[in-house]
Amino acid sequence: MSTLRDPMIVPVQEDGTGTFRVRLTARPAANVSVGVGHDPGDPRAWGDADLTVQSGASLTFTTNNWDQWQTVTLAAAKDEDSISGGARFDIMGAGLVNATVWAYEVEEKQVLSVRPGVGGLVTTPEVATPVFAGAPTAIRAVANIGYRFDRWVVVAGSATIADAYAANTTVTPAGSVSMLALFVLADDRPAPRCTITSPAGSLAMKAGTKLTLAATASAYAGAIAKVEFYRDGIKIGNGVKLGEDLSAPYACDWSDVPLGTYQLTARATDSEGLTGDSAAMCVVATADGTWSGIIASGGDEVRDYVTNGSYYRAHVFRKIGTAKFSIASVGADNQVEYLVVAGGGGGGSPLSRESAGGGAGGLLAGTTSVSAGSYVVAVGAGGIGGAKTYNPANQNSGYAGSGQNSVFGAIT
Repeated sequence: MSTLRDPMIVPVQEDGTGTFRVRLTARPAANVSVGVGHDPGDPRAWGDADLTVQSGASLTFTTNNWDQWQTVTLAAAKDEDSISGGARFDIMGAGLVNATVWAYEVEEKQVLSVRPGVGGLVTTPEVATPVFAGAPTAIRAVANIGYRFDRWVVVAGSATIADAYAANTTVTPAGSVSMLALFVLADDRPAPRCTITSPAGSLAMKAGTKLTLAATASAYAGAIAKVEFYRDGIKIGNGVKLGEDLSAPYACDWSDVPLGTYQLTARATDSEGLTGDSAAMCVVATADGTWSGIIASGGDEVRDYVTNGSYYRAHVFRKIGTAKFSIASVGADNQVEYLVVAGGGGGGSPLSRESAGGGAGGLLAGTTSVSAGSYVVAVGAGGIGGAKTYNPANQNSGYAGSGQNSVFGAIT
């Protein structure tokens, strides 16, 4: 008869515990006492003195519980070395075939080795340093002149880096770890990215009120140092700075916005001094907060945009057929903001792969002079391509297909 143990190899965390289970392989004739520990009579027995049996050193199996698992708890004392010790524990009893469990200590303190690549130095830690597994440890790198810090990489072991692209950060090792600080030439890096998120698009607002600007920013390496908000100026530096924000979320309030049209931009600066500009955002401040003082509705799409220095809200009609367009008020010159009506295109010839002629073009209406009221918009369909007739002298000849023009007119 012998004993079973599960598992055979037991990891024990330093200053912690680990367990395994024991039972018999057959029913005994009488009670059996089982001891767990180092066998002093066996020259093969060995072990780190930090590894001991905390509970379950003496177990009793009866005719009723012989097949039930009993737990043995091992403990590893806290020490100052960084060596993972091991020990063999024998499971012994009168009339039993001994079994063995191997235990090893999982060191709380491990070794962190950090070295620099070409172009810089590692200042923290300067040498291979004992560290505690699971505890954050400071790491810092400094680039040489002409270089910049790029990122940290783990070359051996396992660790979690708080910010792999920050020269001054922390690393949490899972055990002994080797790391490398990488550097690149200072001018070999893309600019940071910056995007205005509020307003989400070109905006008409009421003059004299407050406008809140917001932006997102990210750096290829390092961190974002600040985001600045500007109005007016093709180059941001030539514009008027409305404000700046040193930490995310990046935002700025522009109070008491005066009448006028403005171009808003944002600039992100990273920790290395490199800058990146956002796309421009158009804002117009009017007395009533609407584009050009006009209120209109209708169209398959309403789009705000700027052209030739003026700001418009376009009402675009694309669907073939008729639609309604309502205008509640118009500007001083009795013009609707901007109306686009498109007709369908012509098709190709049914007798040839080549186009024999397009359908009639649609009407493109710009700032159309109108009065307040309701209007009908008819989007004409493009004609079928004209039939192509074979002509040896001119194989590409054909007739243009007929189509319907688009119209814009008052409802009668």
